[in-house]
Amino acid sequence: MILKNGDDYNNIITFGTYHPYRRNSNSRFNPFSGKILDVKDKRNPGLDFFAQKLLKKLSNREFVVCTVPPSKKGPNNNGIAFLARTVIKLKDTLSDGTNCLRRFKTVPPSHLGGERSIEKHLSSIKVIHSEIVNDQHVFLLDDVTTTGSSMHACKQLLLDAGAKKVQCFALGKTES
Repeated sequence: MILKNGDDYNNIITFGTYHPYRRNSNSRFNPFSGKILDVKDKRNPGLDFFAQKLLKKLSNREFVVCTVPPSKKGPNNNGIAFLARTVIKLKDTLSDGTNCLRRFKTVPPSHLGGERSIEKHLSSIKVIHSEIVNDQHVFLLDDVTTTGSSMHACKQLLLDAGAKKVQCFALGKTES
Protein backbone atom coordinates (compact mmCIF):
# COMPACT_ATOMS: atom_id res chain seq x y z
CA MET A 1 0.00 0.00 0.00
CA ILE A 2 1.37 3.41 -0.94
CA LEU A 3 0.67 6.29 1.40
CA LYS A 4 -0.67 9.49 -0.08
CA ASN A 5 0.60 12.93 0.89
CA GLY A 6 -0.69 13.78 4.34
CA ASP A 7 -1.68 10.22 5.28
CA ASP A 8 -0.27 8.88 8.53
CA TYR A 9 1.42 12.25 9.18
CA ASN A 10 0.75 12.15 12.90
CA ASN A 11 2.97 9.08 13.14
CA ILE A 12 6.06 11.25 12.60
CA ILE A 13 7.39 12.13 16.04
CA THR A 14 9.41 15.33 16.50
CA PHE A 15 11.20 17.25 19.26
CA GLY A 16 9.57 20.53 18.30
CA THR A 17 8.68 23.12 15.68
CA TYR A 18 11.24 24.30 13.16
CA HIS A 19 10.94 27.94 12.11
CA PRO A 20 12.97 28.28 8.89
CA TYR A 21 15.53 30.99 8.60
CA ARG A 22 14.73 33.19 5.64
CA ARG A 23 16.95 35.68 3.84
CA ASN A 24 14.66 38.51 4.90
CA SER A 25 14.70 37.07 8.45
CA ASN A 26 11.99 35.27 10.33
CA SER A 27 10.97 36.77 13.66
CA ARG A 28 10.01 33.27 14.86
CA PHE A 29 13.46 31.79 14.16
CA ASN A 30 14.71 30.56 17.55
CA PRO A 31 17.62 28.69 19.19
CA PHE A 32 15.92 25.29 18.62
CA SER A 33 15.71 26.03 14.89
CA GLY A 34 19.33 27.16 14.99
CA LYS A 35 20.36 23.81 16.46
CA ILE A 36 18.68 22.04 13.54
CA LEU A 37 20.71 24.21 11.17
CA ASP A 38 23.81 23.20 13.17
CA VAL A 39 23.01 19.55 12.48
CA LYS A 40 22.54 20.26 8.77
CA ASP A 41 26.03 21.83 8.78
CA LYS A 42 27.56 19.13 11.08
CA ARG A 43 28.31 21.70 13.80
CA ASN A 44 28.10 21.76 17.55
CA PRO A 45 26.24 22.60 19.74
CA GLY A 46 23.32 21.26 17.66
CA LEU A 47 24.94 17.84 17.20
CA ASP A 48 25.52 17.43 20.96
CA PHE A 49 22.06 18.77 21.81
CA PHE A 50 20.22 16.33 19.53
CA ALA A 51 22.56 13.41 20.24
CA GLN A 52 21.63 13.62 23.93
CA LYS A 53 17.91 13.91 23.14
CA LEU A 54 18.06 10.93 20.76
CA LEU A 55 19.97 8.80 23.27
CA LYS A 56 17.19 9.40 25.81
CA LYS A 57 14.52 8.72 23.18
CA LEU A 58 16.11 5.45 22.11
CA SER A 59 16.95 4.38 25.71
CA ASN A 60 17.27 0.57 25.81
CA ARG A 61 15.47 -0.26 22.59
CA GLU A 62 17.01 -2.22 19.73
CA PHE A 63 16.73 -0.49 16.37
CA VAL A 64 18.38 -0.30 13.02
CA VAL A 65 18.79 3.45 12.52
CA CYS A 66 18.17 4.63 8.94
CA THR A 67 18.13 8.17 7.63
CA VAL A 68 16.20 9.86 4.86
CA PRO A 69 18.70 10.55 2.07
CA PRO A 70 19.39 14.06 0.79
CA SER A 71 17.98 15.22 -2.54
CA LYS A 72 21.33 14.76 -4.30
CA LYS A 73 22.10 11.25 -5.57
CA GLY A 74 24.87 9.26 -3.94
CA PRO A 75 25.92 8.15 -0.46
CA ASN A 76 24.19 9.64 2.56
CA ASN A 77 26.85 11.86 4.15
CA ASN A 78 24.68 14.77 5.24
CA GLY A 79 24.32 16.17 8.75
CA ILE A 80 21.45 13.93 9.85
CA ALA A 81 23.41 10.81 8.84
CA PHE A 82 26.43 12.17 10.74
CA LEU A 83 24.25 12.69 13.83
CA ALA A 84 22.75 9.21 13.51
CA ARG A 85 26.19 7.58 13.23
CA THR A 86 27.34 9.51 16.30
CA VAL A 87 24.39 8.21 18.34
CA ILE A 88 24.83 4.65 17.03
CA LYS A 89 28.45 4.63 18.25
CA LEU A 90 27.28 5.59 21.75
CA LYS A 91 24.55 2.94 22.07
CA ASP A 92 25.21 -0.78 21.67
CA THR A 93 21.52 -1.57 21.08
CA LEU A 94 21.55 0.37 17.80
CA SER A 95 22.67 -0.87 14.38
CA ASP A 96 23.87 1.33 11.55
CA GLY A 97 21.47 1.46 8.62
CA THR A 98 22.35 5.00 7.56
CA ASN A 99 23.39 3.82 4.10
CA CYS A 100 20.40 1.52 3.52
CA LEU A 101 18.39 4.20 1.73
CA ARG A 102 20.16 5.69 -1.27
CA ARG A 103 19.04 8.40 -3.65
CA PHE A 104 19.92 7.14 -7.13
CA LYS A 105 18.51 10.14 -8.99
CA THR A 106 18.98 13.77 -7.92
CA VAL A 107 15.71 15.63 -7.36
CA PRO A 108 15.07 19.34 -6.76
CA PRO A 109 15.14 20.02 -2.98
CA SER A 110 11.63 20.45 -1.59
CA HIS A 111 12.64 23.37 0.64
CA LEU A 112 13.65 25.29 -2.50
CA GLY A 113 10.28 24.79 -4.15
CA GLY A 114 10.72 21.26 -5.49
CA GLU A 115 7.74 18.93 -5.78
CA ARG A 116 6.54 17.47 -2.47
CA SER A 117 5.09 14.13 -3.52
CA ILE A 118 5.69 10.63 -2.25
CA GLU A 119 5.96 9.49 -5.87
CA LYS A 120 8.96 11.81 -6.44
CA HIS A 121 10.80 10.03 -3.63
CA LEU A 122 9.65 6.51 -4.50
CA SER A 123 11.03 6.98 -8.02
CA SER A 124 14.40 8.33 -6.87
CA ILE A 125 15.30 6.31 -3.73
CA LYS A 126 16.01 2.63 -3.32
CA VAL A 127 16.93 0.33 -0.46
CA ILE A 128 20.41 -1.11 -0.64
CA HIS A 129 21.66 -3.64 1.90
CA SER A 130 18.12 -4.81 2.59
CA GLU A 131 19.57 -7.62 4.74
CA ILE A 132 20.31 -5.01 7.41
CA VAL A 133 16.64 -4.02 7.79
CA ASN A 134 15.01 -7.38 7.01
CA ASP A 135 12.86 -8.52 9.97
CA GLN A 136 14.12 -5.59 12.09
CA HIS A 137 12.58 -2.64 13.89
CA VAL A 138 13.77 0.50 12.11
CA PHE A 139 14.11 4.01 13.50
CA LEU A 140 13.87 6.30 10.46
CA LEU A 141 15.40 9.71 11.11
CA ASP A 142 15.27 13.03 9.25
CA ASP A 143 16.24 16.55 10.24
CA VAL A 144 13.04 18.39 9.28
CA THR A 145 9.64 17.28 8.05
CA THR A 146 7.14 19.53 6.33
CA THR A 147 4.62 17.39 4.44
CA GLY A 148 6.06 14.01 5.43
CA SER A 149 6.35 12.86 1.81
CA SER A 150 10.03 11.86 1.88
CA MET A 151 9.64 10.17 5.26
CA HIS A 152 6.59 8.18 4.17
CA ALA A 153 8.23 7.13 0.90
CA CYS A 154 11.27 5.87 2.81
CA LYS A 155 9.04 4.09 5.32
CA GLN A 156 7.22 2.34 2.49
CA LEU A 157 10.48 1.30 0.83
CA LEU A 158 11.83 -0.10 4.10
CA LEU A 159 8.64 -2.07 4.78
CA ASP A 160 8.73 -3.42 1.22
CA ALA A 161 12.35 -4.49 1.87
CA GLY A 162 11.24 -6.56 4.87
CA ALA A 163 11.47 -4.24 7.87
CA LYS A 164 9.20 -5.47 10.66
CA LYS A 165 8.22 -1.98 11.81
CA VAL A 166 9.36 1.56 10.98
CA GLN A 167 9.14 4.37 13.52
CA CYS A 168 9.39 7.79 11.85
CA PHE A 169 11.19 10.61 13.64
CA ALA A 170 12.31 14.10 12.62
CA LEU A 171 14.17 16.61 14.76
CA GLY A 172 11.65 19.30 13.88
CA LYS A 173 8.39 19.91 12.03
CA THR A 174 8.30 23.01 9.84
CA GLU A 175 5.83 25.64 11.02
CA SER A 176 2.89 25.90 8.68
